[in-house]
Amino acid sequence: MGTETADVAAIYREYYAMVWGQALRILANRSAAEDVAQDVFVRFLKFRQRGDVERQASAILFRMATNVALNKLRDEKRTVLGTDTETFTATSGSQEDVLALRKVLMRSRDEDGQIACYYYLSGMNQDEIAELLGLERREVGRKLERFRERAKRMLTSQEEAV
Repeated sequence: MGTETADVAAIYREYYAMVWGQALRILANRSAAEDVAQDVFVRFLKFRQRGDVERQASAILFRMATNVALNKLRDEKRTVLGTDTETFTATSGSQEDVLALRKVLMRSRDEDGQIACYYYLSGMNQDEIAELLGLERREVGRKLERFRERAKRMLTSQEEAV
């Protein structure tokens, strides 16, 4: 086994649980989280082959897991989302709040949705998010506030439509 292959295998062993866990928090579906994790590592291999490995593997994989899981959530546009019990223990909100958040995330196509995912589902603070994304902390706060306002409008309009 070559050095590159051994290195990737070690990265897979070390970070698979993190990647899978992030996908599970977003999708609340074990099978879908496994699919996302596999996809993320395939993408990571291609990313490394291009030679762009300046940043830490953990940060790259975490962002990839978030993006791929959010894309899967948006693509499926499911009305009934997964409800794996362990997913909700990692969040501060109720199961209903997390399901509402996922519904809003399905319709969010910008960085605000990613930031909300990191903040609400992954439990990261604004400083950690700013560091991960290379943003100022104030910008993270503004984007979170914008997401909250949009989410409030979306959820209010859905309630009125029922």
